[in-house]
Amino acid sequence: MTANPNFPAPVVAMAVLTAAIDLLVSFYEISINHVGKEATAKTKSARNKLEKLLRKEADYVKNIAEGDEAIILSSGFEPTKVPEPRTLPEFKVLMGQAPGQVILVHKAVKGSTAYLWQYSKDSVPADDKLWVLAGASSQAKCIIENLDSLSNYWFRVLPVMRNGIFVWSAPIKESTL
Repeated sequence: MTANPNFPAPVVAMAVLTAAIDLLVSFYEISINHVGKEATAKTKSARNKLEKLLRKEADYVKNIAEGDEAIILSSGFEPTKVPEPRTLPEFKVLMGQAPGQVILVHKAVKGSTAYLWQYSKDSVPADDKLWVLAGASSQAKCIIENLDSLSNYWFRVLPVMRNGIFVWSAPIKESTL
């Protein structure tokens, strides 16, 4: 980044980064020859300090580059992969032991505190208010009973998250109850 016109005022001076790298290398070399808690602790501390400095510099590059890969590469950093939107895991409908009984199973969603389960007979409702609440559970599983045999049903689930609510899953259809 030295003399790079894209980055006129780096938040961490190159001399500071170089000194942090040199310090880590020296502690690492010492810890190779001197096994012990103190040498390991000093190496770990130097590494943590260098990582913090590099994160500050990376944030600076990210803010200046605004996603421009050429600018990021000119800094000496590598562009990171743009995260893809998170998709909901699939869930499935299993036939229960009794007629008119289904078991809904959803892959557990990390951070969820509960799951809301809904169903609709014959079609997917145009209005969310027309879905029937089948229940709520703390586990990613729900048993629904007393459904009409040989009818078409649509099911969906909503994992309730600690920090808010997820979106409803895409409805899935089961037609052989």
